[in-house]
Amino acid sequence: MSLKSDKRLADLVTFSATPRWRTNSVTATNGADTVTTDPAEWWSNSIVVDNVGGMLTAPDTIYLVTERPANQYQIRGAGSALVVAPLLTMNGNQNQVGLVEVYADRVWLEGIFDATGHDPGIYGFRANLLNLRSLAVANSDIGRGVWLEEAHGVVGYDLRLTNNGDSGITTSNSNHGRFRNVVAAGNGTDIGSPLIEGIAIYGSGNRFEDVTVTNDSLAVGRSGILA
Repeated sequence: MSLKSDKRLADLVTFSATPRWRTNSVTATNGADTVTTDPAEWWSNSIVVDNVGGMLTAPDTIYLVTERPANQYQIRGAGSALVVAPLLTMNGNQNQVGLVEVYADRVWLEGIFDATGHDPGIYGFRANLLNLRSLAVANSDIGRGVWLEEAHGVVGYDLRLTNNGDSGITTSNSNHGRFRNVVAAGNGTDIGSPLIEGIAIYGSGNRFEDVTVTNDSLAVGRSGILA
């Protein structure tokens, strides 16, 4: 089972004080016969609101951000997710480290991130099978928008990477990633940086599709094999 291209994890949960999964049902039709299942919550993962930040260690947990925290997040629970509420922009404490750092496998990130004062906006270290969905990262004036280091099998869909000092996204020794519907615009604003590409690909077997790169100091840089 996978989400339709126009759906997000945010569409499946409520952003209330006591969040929960929205109910779903299935309708099957065979000629004139139609059967609809009873509405039910399809998943059992815990859902919690976390507007404090810091270290998130619980595995298989959905963390929701519903207001702007003045902090950064470190995700160390495998199979967890961090979802910023729609129309909310998350920013941190401008402490010059990653706004969101991921050190676990099978993590899902979704939302709008203002990375002013952070380097990078999103950092994934050995975060295999990381899923970046409907993700916007902007204004990392001192670094990259997204930096993936030794993170393999990453999936990115609907990414907006803008006005970052270094690259919009860098894959460092990260292999077999799949990225689709990517916009990188206005990156490489730090002329003293060695990474001024909109997209910097260092690894093998990475595939980028439906990519738009505009007004970056350099469009695409790569090393290794681009499959």
